[in-house]
Amino acid sequence: MNEDLLEIMSLFSRLGDHKRYRTQLLGKLLNLFKSGLSAERAFLLTLTEGQEYQVWCSQSSGEALVANASGNISHHALALAAKSDSPAIFENTHLDRRFRTLAEEESGNKVRWIRVFPLRAPMSTTFVYLDSRFAQEAHKEKLTPLEEGVLEILRLILQEESLPTSATVTVPKNEVPEETESTTVETQKLTIEDPVIFGSFVTRSPDLISEIGELEKITATDIPILISGESGTGKELLAQMIHQQSGREGDFITLHCGTINESLAEVELFGHEKGAFTDAVEERSGLLELASGGTLFLDAIEESPAFLQAMLLSVLQTGRYRRVAGEVDREVDVRIIATMGTETPGNQIREDLIYRLSGFRIHLPPLRERPEDVLLILDHLLESQNCTAVISPEVQALLLTQSWPGNGWQVRHLVQHMVAKGDMEISEETLATVLDVEKAPRTSEAPVSDLLGMAERELILRALEETGGNKTEACQKLGISRRTLYRRLEKHGLLTEENGES
Repeated sequence: MNEDLLEIMSLFSRLGDHKRYRTQLLGKLLNLFKSGLSAERAFLLTLTEGQEYQVWCSQSSGEALVANASGNISHHALALAAKSDSPAIFENTHLDRRFRTLAEEESGNKVRWIRVFPLRAPMSTTFVYLDSRFAQEAHKEKLTPLEEGVLEILRLILQEESLPTSATVTVPKNEVPEETESTTVETQKLTIEDPVIFGSFVTRSPDLISEIGELEKITATDIPILISGESGTGKELLAQMIHQQSGREGDFITLHCGTINESLAEVELFGHEKGAFTDAVEERSGLLELASGGTLFLDAIEESPAFLQAMLLSVLQTGRYRRVAGEVDREVDVRIIATMGTETPGNQIREDLIYRLSGFRIHLPPLRERPEDVLLILDHLLESQNCTAVISPEVQALLLTQSWPGNGWQVRHLVQHMVAKGDMEISEETLATVLDVEKAPRTSEAPVSDLLGMAERELILRALEETGGNKTEACQKLGISRRTLYRRLEKHGLLTEENGES
């Protein structure tokens, strides 16, 4: 410790001689602070007015730099910490997907705890960010005088620094590879729209994210909801999550509308009293009663026969029903969620029933219309199996250009095939086996050139996301030059006129 302090004082005395001494000093101070709090890694970063952040320096074990520092920071933790002037502690972050970093999504190695310390004004938007993949029995409630002093020295050093106002900042000396000192790193916006994970339903489609945001506002109400979309688009997954978020303590009861028999429909839905008919040796609860206090899920309402539609409409209009052979009306205490396919036979569904079910209506587009969700769903399903897969850029492009007529069911079958074989490297042969790629049409709604362009755009965005926005690393992942990357960014409208950055 004494040697570290002597080196820090020596660097501090030479602070005005050369900018590199500042970087070395920041690294030494950061490492000292990290060691005192038993962290595995430490980052010194500042939030700009545009809610972007600049990483000044980073420290891993053995005073090594953290590769791709910006991709190893939890945007969620930093955003929460930025709302308070006090240190923030986040425990068990490996169990909460909201804290997941880009690097964790790629490697699967999850951080267990995060601590964020804001510096005093006027550097209150600068933070020391600590994390670790290893459990810690108890965090210290108060910092030692030495640790408080380290934070104060960091504040004093950075207080005179002026942050760049553009979206591109020069990498500090210790963040630049020796052979490319002129390399720049793009700051990572906290406001980037992250994928929405609503239970088992996941999407990064901008339109769906907006729709689900509105849906979340009424989950705790009794408003009936109608979800439309092709088979496999996630209608039941979304319905189950609405029920879980509703706060209703009753069960989630499903009625498959196309399978109910006319002679049994009334008994199935309303139940019956003892002696209602020859075999009614005891009373029986119907689905409405079983779902009391919970949710009645009407699956494939477009397949429901006319007699069932009439019964449902009566219940929705009056809020009451009566068991077969019953003499007392019972009040309905259920949330109704119905699903409907995109194509329905003419005049089969009563319009007044659709109106009653459409307290809130949401449409789930097929995967061919939101190819950006294909890889996300694949990752989510693999993670649910505690698996990660290797997917080459060529295979990613192939996945993105498929028509996916079975939507999510086909993605699920692909994952099941991979897990069953223990083969986590998706190949074109695997796709040909599971999806019948050669026979399946790519899509009938867009030219192949448009689909390939869409796939290229998604691959570029995915590479930038995985590298924390670092274009140099993204070029390495994509196997293209920086000049080519900029041409592709411009081609796909990913460059802004203001600063030329994505």
